[in-house]
Amino acid sequence: MQKNELKKRFYPQNLARKAYSNISSWTRLFRKAPNKISHILDHAENGYLNIKLESEEGKKLVSEIDVASNRLSISLIISAMIVASSLVIQTHMRPLVWGVPFLGTFSFVIASIFGLWLIYNVFKTGRM
Repeated sequence: MQKNELKKRFYPQNLARKAYSNISSWTRLFRKAPNKISHILDHAENGYLNIKLESEEGKKLVSEIDVASNRLSISLIISAMIVASSLVIQTHMRPLVWGVPFLGTFSFVIASIFGLWLIYNVFKTGRM
């Protein structure tokens, strides 16, 4: 800052004007404060006080937890499909394709596709 700007900013009349402006703001605040505090305490006493906190970090954490839980859910479904496919293959249930039950093979192929899709998405986002 230049000297002239500093002089203008700290000129007594300018300082007095800013102080008066701040005093009027504080005066309004102090006039309203008792009613507002009483209102808040009444709500707290009656069990109606809600506090709302928002944070960008909190939103990011919720988003990451959501992605992780979705991946975990898909992984569990894939695991169940693989186990079910193995059990169906052991039954020799008809129709057979190359001597293997079609339903078991089909379920195993679908589970493999989902598994590869999940692995692709994990590597695409770069987070394991």
